[in-house]
Amino acid sequence: MRRFTIGVAAAGLLTLAAVLPAGAATTESPFAGAWRLNKDQSKMVPGGPQDIIWEIRNYSTKGHNDYNRVEWSLSITYPDGTARAEGFTGAFDGKPYPIKGRDDGATGTYTVLPDGSLKSEIMSPKTKTTGGSTCSLSPDHKQMTCQGTTADAQGKPVAYTVVFDRLVSSAEPINKKK
Repeated sequence: MRRFTIGVAAAGLLTLAAVLPAGAATTESPFAGAWRLNKDQSKMVPGGPQDIIWEIRNYSTKGHNDYNRVEWSLSITYPDGTARAEGFTGAFDGKPYPIKGRDDGATGTYTVLPDGSLKSEIMSPKTKTTGGSTCSLSPDHKQMTCQGTTADAQGKPVAYTVVFDRLVSSAEPINKKK
């Protein structure tokens, strides 16, 4: 089975109402929204995805620009037409949380770096592989670039750069694509 998980980088987002207490104030990070793979600008691993739609909601329950929670869903399509969905709900605390939709028991840890970039580490106990990425935004917040490593079919680390174009911000409905 192919492995390609973005580190902040799946099977559906939980609504904030289901996660937060009534009346809790939240703010969204500039990473929040829907993103689509820009394959022309990306340096993918061999056999990597043909298309990726990544919906991210990272938010704060503490206050402005203190993003302590992240939720994401990922829809991946491969060149042979097979597809997979993944999901994640966790905290930016460096602790492992399960990645839904993976059959290898993979977990992800997420942290916010001092420059505002998002860092992830993905661990798979079944395949004994690790990988991760650091994602940053363009100055206009219309592109996100994730650089990292993953394991190839032989389990050896391979570097990649994945570029995403923003489809919608978190405040816009997902079906209103720009």
